[in-house]
Amino acid sequence: MSKILYTFSFVVCIIHFSFAQSFHVIYSSEVLQDYQKTNAFNKQKYNLKSNYSHQLDSTISSTLSGKSSKFIYLYDKKRDICTKSRWDEESEQWLPDAYNVLHFDNDRLVRQTYNSWEGEFDNLDEQTPIIARDFIYDEHKRILEIQVPNLQENRIHNIKKYSYNEAGLLQNTFNYFWVANVDSLVLEEEVEYRHNEENLLSEILNYTNDESIGWSARDSIIFSYNLTGQLELETRYKQSPNQDSFEFSLRRDFYYNQDGSLSLIEERNKFNDLDKIKYNYHPYGSLHGLRKIDDTDPDFVWGLFYNLYLHDENITSDKIRFPRTRFSGSFFDLAHYYERHMLLSSREFLGGGDLPLELQLRTDYFYTELEPSSIETFDSKNTYLFPNPSTSFLNIKNNKLIHNTKFSVFNLIGELVLVKNLFSQDQLIDVSSLTNGLYFYKIQIEGKSVSGQFVVQR
Repeated sequence: MSKILYTFSFVVCIIHFSFAQSFHVIYSSEVLQDYQKTNAFNKQKYNLKSNYSHQLDSTISSTLSGKSSKFIYLYDKKRDICTKSRWDEESEQWLPDAYNVLHFDNDRLVRQTYNSWEGEFDNLDEQTPIIARDFIYDEHKRILEIQVPNLQENRIHNIKKYSYNEAGLLQNTFNYFWVANVDSLVLEEEVEYRHNEENLLSEILNYTNDESIGWSARDSIIFSYNLTGQLELETRYKQSPNQDSFEFSLRRDFYYNQDGSLSLIEERNKFNDLDKIKYNYHPYGSLHGLRKIDDTDPDFVWGLFYNLYLHDENITSDKIRFPRTRFSGSFFDLAHYYERHMLLSSREFLGGGDLPLELQLRTDYFYTELEPSSIETFDSKNTYLFPNPSTSFLNIKNNKLIHNTKFSVFNLIGELVLVKNLFSQDQLIDVSSLTNGLYFYKIQIEGKSVSGQFVVQR
């Protein structure tokens, strides 16, 4: 039986319902991440109005083979949009690939679509989405269902349902799949989340419905905590080959620094092989790097990694406008550690033993500086820049433009590509020298500024 489950996933962008540039987790199971992120998601409120100083505009990921993916983020009151382009080695240029749209109603995510993209920024109308998800909530604004419609056959393809205990914590998830031979949705997977007296997660049981044996528990994860309520031990068991009992699979011990940040994870499998994941931090608090080593055989190479993170320590993450589902707030969302400050780049290496570390993936993050303190005197709402997209000329209107007003244009990697002085309230700017793509502008006047973006499309 062929089936697809489009699950509940929150990492930027990517990445969260946004495109993911790199996927960092604390090596936890999918069902545990689902639990953490669902509870965090139900508590999170998405509000555009905040005293942001910067916004994330784009990311570029490079692999061993060169440039691979570029993501551009577009913000609107009711939509967050992320476009994805891929690097074509033969033509040596970025080619449009797809775009992802998140729809919001007040502070709730209500719909997501994933669409093919021809590269036009003025045609993101979602007329023929490849995938769509609809989000349904209960009276407490907790996620109740995620429905994935079959857009070709006008029916539901699968549904994920959520139920909660009296404390409001996630208690069960149920996965229903469309089965063609019965022409209906059939429950095939269930996850049960059990809690202790302190309402801390104590066990996860994962059940599946097999056609030959019926319902059975596939695996179990048991948790214990230290005196401060931090996760101390995670023990996994999986169904035995004869399917009548559980057998030990994996054990993880968690260790913390005095400030409560994660310091070390020790991981042992059923063969007693020991791996360690070590966490190091910058003096300003954000994660500097994490490294996985094989303590049993230091010369073992496969699977060892080393990740490094570079920040602007003067800008904290609460001052940055991100796509609204970027952070889950969960302990198991590693962004909680490595993006306490503005993340400028992340690097992922593979290697160990006698071999040097080899860079596998580099992701660079690009931001626009905003000027929220200057809104009263130089309001971006009263600045009109058109046509957008533009082919050759931009018309800029603002009734407060005077002599010595500076108009600057930057490309996606932050390079200054155009500077003009504006002399009137209605000014025409020649952008014919710019190649097709997204650009960021800044208008500066008497120590104040306003920023935005425009597209050159011919």
